[in-house]
Amino acid sequence: MASRANSFLLSHIVNGRILFPASGYVTLAWKTFAESLGRDFESLPVAIEKLKLIKSSVLSKNDSIIFTISIMKSGEFEISDQTDVVASGRIRVFKVIKHEFSNNPNCIPTKLCTDLKLNADDIYTDFYIRGSQYGNNFRSIKEIDYNCKTAMVKWSKNWITFLDSIFQSMALFENSTLAIPEQVSNIVINPAVFKVKVKQLSLNYSNFQKCIYRDGVKVNNVRWSKVPIKRESRKYLKKTT
Repeated sequence: MASRANSFLLSHIVNGRILFPASGYVTLAWKTFAESLGRDFESLPVAIEKLKLIKSSVLSKNDSIIFTISIMKSGEFEISDQTDVVASGRIRVFKVIKHEFSNNPNCIPTKLCTDLKLNADDIYTDFYIRGSQYGNNFRSIKEIDYNCKTAMVKWSKNWITFLDSIFQSMALFENSTLAIPEQVSNIVINPAVFKVKVKQLSLNYSNFQKCIYRDGVKVNNVRWSKVPIKRESRKYLKKTT
């Protein structure tokens, strides 16, 4: 990546390749949509629907990549790299309703919790075995509680790494071995909630609705695309079982 500001993306490594994250496409659509309305994206609550992640763009340390974002008046959008359409969906301004996320009756975390937790070292060792070699910038999950269905994640004011931590958490809860998001039914973001000074945020996951949420953000129904594990990763997996 030519830009120093974007160099953190080089630590998003899946199966030995540096991939532009799904959360990056979400953020690109959000920023472009806000710009078209003359708004700062961090003051604009949005809903992204029927998101399709068609292709994972491979990044390089030495070469830059240019994305083109087209948004119609209907909110339908497409994101393209130099050769192909890589993502599409629909985006709209979201009308914020008080307690929209925290009191959603369809997303209720498990109440009876036992001590089945993983810390950050355990989590990213698990990801490494699966084939995802995330660097420090994409190691935002601090704790996963499988019984409570909660995740504690770092908030560093970077929307790409934060949203990626949501997808990572969902992959763990849904036991997706080595997978990247392929389709997402609905993503809702209210950035005003994140202007408070906090360093960690708690996420809740619902098995029934297949959603992950907290006050200010909700992701519903992710369909995963499985990535074949390289032979080296399989050998490592066999050694550790």
